[in-house]
Amino acid sequence: MGKTLACFGLLLIVIGILPIILPMVGYGTYAAMFYLGYYTLVVGSYEFSELMLGLIGLGFILLVIGALK
Repeated sequence: MGKTLACFGLLLIVIGILPIILPMVGYGTYAAMFYLGYYTLVVGSYEFSELMLGLIGLGFILLVIGALK
């Protein structure tokens, strides 16, 4: 069960970071669905939407819980 939670958390982190990577490889239109327009946070030169922050946060929590079990 711990390995499954850790893998699922890692998957959520990757999906949360994916909209930053997609415009770099030319698929910027697919990344637009992550920016809902409600709240964005600029970290460095990248904008993180509330959906991306939620996915990364939940993924980190599940990764830590899965690693500790």
